[in-house]
Amino acid sequence: MPEPERHATPGGCLLRVGFFSLELGHLVESFVGVELDRLAIKSAQRNAVVRGRANGEFVAGAVEDLLPALLMRFSAPATTVLLDPPRKGCRSETLQLLRRERPAQVIYISCHPATMARDLNILCAEGVFDLAQVVPLDMFANTQHVECVADLRCKAPAPEPKLSLPTQ
Repeated sequence: MPEPERHATPGGCLLRVGFFSLELGHLVESFVGVELDRLAIKSAQRNAVVRGRANGEFVAGAVEDLLPALLMRFSAPATTVLLDPPRKGCRSETLQLLRRERPAQVIYISCHPATMARDLNILCAEGVFDLAQVVPLDMFANTQHVECVADLRCKAPAPEPKLSLPTQ
C-alpha cells in the first residue's frame, strides 16, 4: 500500500478512524481520524493510547461535513488525505472540495473498482491530480471482491484568488 508522503514541513494527514489512523499515524506530524460511529471513536482513542499515538485526534461526524474545516487547519502542500469511502464512493462535494483545496496527496481505498474509477476520474480531471499508482489487493480469495488502493499526487497548485485587497 502506498505510504503517505513524509512531509518536510509541518503538515497533517486526515485519516479514517481505526486501522489506517493508528497504523500510519507515526509517518506524519499530526493526523485527524473522522468516523460517524462514536463507539469506533472511543475504541480508536483507547488504541491510540496503547499504541503511543499522541499526535492525533479523532472526531465524530461525516467526512463531507468536517473536511472543509479540517483542510483549513493543515497546509495543502504538506497534507495527505486518506479516503476509505463506502461502496457507493465519495460524495460529489467531497471530491470537489479536494479538487479546490488540492492537498499534496490523496490515498483512496475502495472495495468497489467501478466507483473508485468514477471518483478518480473526477479528481484527475483537468490535470488537478496525477494517478501515481493503483494497487489491487485480493483480500477475499475465490470471490469477485477486490480492494484497491490508489495514490494520487497534486499536479496543479490551487489557483490564486481572483480578488485581492488593494495595497497602500
